[in-house]
Amino acid sequence: MKRDLRWYHHLAINSYWLGINIASGVITPILLPFLVVLYMPPEQKNTYLATIRVISLAVAMLIQPIAGMLSDRSTSRFGRRRPFIVAGALLNAVFLFMVGATTLFDRTESISVVFGVTTAYAVLLAAIVLLQVSSNLGHGAVQALIPDVVPENQRGRSSGIKSVLELLPVFLVVFIGPLVDSGQIWLVVSIIIFGFLGTMLTTVLFVKEEPQTEPPAGKLTEP
Repeated sequence: MKRDLRWYHHLAINSYWLGINIASGVITPILLPFLVVLYMPPEQKNTYLATIRVISLAVAMLIQPIAGMLSDRSTSRFGRRRPFIVAGALLNAVFLFMVGATTLFDRTESISVVFGVTTAYAVLLAAIVLLQVSSNLGHGAVQALIPDVVPENQRGRSSGIKSVLELLPVFLVVFIGPLVDSGQIWLVVSIIIFGFLGTMLTTVLFVKEEPQTEPPAGKLTEP
C-alpha cells in the first residue's frame, strides 16, 4: 500500500512539469518568432515559423507515446520514469545550447540555393526538432508519476499541484519578453536550461520509485 504523502512530496513529484512549461511558455510564443525573423525575410516569417511548428509537433506526437510505452516496460533499478526524465533533461540542455548557438551564424548566409534558407535557420530547425525528441522523452514518462507513486485518495491533491505548476510559467512572459526583445538570447536559453535541470534534480532526489523487476504482463509477442 502506498503511504500518505506530505505537501512537499507532491511538489517533488510534479516539479518537472514546471520545467516543461517554462520551456513551452517561452520557446514557442516568444523565442522562436524572434529568431525566425532574424534569420529569414520578415515577410516570410509565418511560413518558416509554421514549418518549424508543424515538423516539431509531428515529432512530439510520435515520441511522447513511445517514451511512455518504453518507461512502462523499464526494469531499471533507478525506477521506471526517472531515467527517462534524466536523459530528457540532459539532452534538452544540449539542444537548447544549439538554439543559442544559432546566434553565432551569419544571418544572411544561405545553406543552399535549393532550400533557400539561411544556415542559422537550418540549425534552428534541427535544434527544435531534436529538442522535441528529448523533451517528449521526459514528458511521456513524467505523466505516469502520479498514478505510480501517489495513493489513490491523494491523486486529486497531486493533480491540483501539477496544474498550478503548469500555470506558473505564464507569468514569465512579463520578464522574458523584454529579454528577448533586447537580444539576450543566451540568458533566456540559460533560464530554460536551469528550469529543466533544476526540476529534474528535484524529481530524481526526492521522488521514490519502486524498481520493476520484470516488464508488465501483456507484452506483445511475435506470432
